[in-house]
Amino acid sequence: MSIKKTVAIALVASMCMSMAGCASSAKKLEQAKEDILSVVEKHASKVVKNYDADNGSNRINSAIEDTLEYEIDEDSLEIDKDEASIDVVYTLVDFDDIDIPALGFVDEDAIIEAIEDADTQEVTITYELELDDDKWVIINEDDIADDFADVAYCDVDFTVQIMIVVEESVEEPTQPVVPVVDDSVVGSYVGYNDVIAILNEMAVLEAEFEGDFVCEAILTLNADGTFVIEPQNPEQIIEDYRTFMINNLPAFAYAFGGVTEDMLEASMQAYGYTTYEEFVDNSMDTEEMLTSVALNNSGSYAVVNNTIILYADNGETYEGTISGDTIVLSVDVFETEYNRI
Repeated sequence: MSIKKTVAIALVASMCMSMAGCASSAKKLEQAKEDILSVVEKHASKVVKNYDADNGSNRINSAIEDTLEYEIDEDSLEIDKDEASIDVVYTLVDFDDIDIPALGFVDEDAIIEAIEDADTQEVTITYELELDDDKWVIINEDDIADDFADVAYCDVDFTVQIMIVVEESVEEPTQPVVPVVDDSVVGSYVGYNDVIAILNEMAVLEAEFEGDFVCEAILTLNADGTFVIEPQNPEQIIEDYRTFMINNLPAFAYAFGGVTEDMLEASMQAYGYTTYEEFVDNSMDTEEMLTSVALNNSGSYAVVNNTIILYADNGETYEGTISGDTIVLSVDVFETEYNRI
């Protein structure tokens, strides 16, 4: 075989290997892009879902929360080996542009209309990620939370504005004087709350929770238009809650307060606690825990077509959908399925 032919074959082989390598690199880059977008999409959607305005009545807060949107700027994605960054643009009502109506015309509906008519503001937040055990993880969640808080929260209470101008408080919508009852829904239902799933939905920062914690509750709809939600075996639930908190106290403190384990230990020492058991036993509010996941409540209810609304005695309102013998009840950011007993 001639030298020229040998060289030509070698060049062709080299080109094929190079092309294969490029194809492999392109495939890895595309997979990395998909993985990063998935992680950022999950985080951004949770930011929107968990955003809780605190600027007035429930209706006013909902009007503000409804203006929050986000868009991932895929063109901004930069990947450098095991590091990456990408921008997310959050859009929210511009609080400074909410035009409070003039004296004599201020009411809750007017405030909501002013929120809907106001301009929006944008904030671009850069997400930084690292590849950890073949998984892309966000490494600047605290900075993201700070940047978001700079535009997402303001100290204006629009309900107070209404009270000052009109010189009377705006009452929250209340339940009907005569409950609207559908006899077909009267009865008892059993539901199960996966507390770990609930915590993961509500957490501000991601954390790993260990173990299982499922609470069983009974929803009773009475023919007189009243309802009761009671925990099944509350003593066992409280004991399970105590065990769960002891085993997950560092994760819980970080997820909901950004408190590191060192900060937690320092706080415990300041209060004279030497173990997680002591800390939990002296700070656990069992009644608040049961109420917070709608396991301990009562009040009245109304049924309209396939929708049920529970007006709890504590002022909370829960809405659900009815499908045959199943009621799916929404509480904050989670849902519980109740099935007829």
